[in-house]
Amino acid sequence: AAVMSSAAGLPPRAALRRMWMSLGAVYLASALIWGYVCVTCVNGMERGSPEHQFFWIATAELFVLGVASSTPSFRQRIHAALLARDGQISSAASVAALLGRNDIDHVKAEAQRKFYGVELSQVRLEDLQQSTPDPALFARAKHARFDEIDWFISHSWHDSPDAKYSALQAARSKFVAANKREPVAWLDKFCIDQTSIADSLMCLPVFLAGCKQLYLFCGPTFLERLW
Repeated sequence: AAVMSSAAGLPPRAALRRMWMSLGAVYLASALIWGYVCVTCVNGMERGSPEHQFFWIATAELFVLGVASSTPSFRQRIHAALLARDGQISSAASVAALLGRNDIDHVKAEAQRKFYGVELSQVRLEDLQQSTPDPALFARAKHARFDEIDWFISHSWHDSPDAKYSALQAARSKFVAANKREPVAWLDKFCIDQTSIADSLMCLPVFLAGCKQLYLFCGPTFLERLW
């Protein structure tokens, strides 16, 4: 209850991170207690007995869970698994399947296969100056699991490329300073496979649901266009 109360005023991801860290601390504290029981053999427990072995196994499991809960990659895998099984991914796949008259499982599988992100250090001003498809840019993107991509970037190709690039670099600098790594983004020109555009567009709702945040470049023409 104390953890929930302290996390209540935080942004959603900060609150979730605090809850994971608190859970890890509980696991590690439990591992220390069970480890003490194993070492001291309290209550007349015999060393090497089935009961003693059970306590050692439980201690090891609690320790592993405590360390794993504090590891970002482990948390991402859990989030991605939950998303893939239900929630946002399934809802988004249902929308995409309805619009494209496809099977939901097919949409989810196709979206995971085509889910790519690009590190923003790989994005240059000249890449944003025209909307003409460039298959070479797809080579800079990397395949990702759901919830591994930081931003789904939505923008209008009719807005100023200089303004968008400047805003992108400002956001990138803040992200690097806070996270000590490059942000990874879904950006249409880089992450849509130009050899199968129709299939990628079908998966757009799932791509959006699979990213951590939606990042909008709301320029003068953004609200007037879908692309």
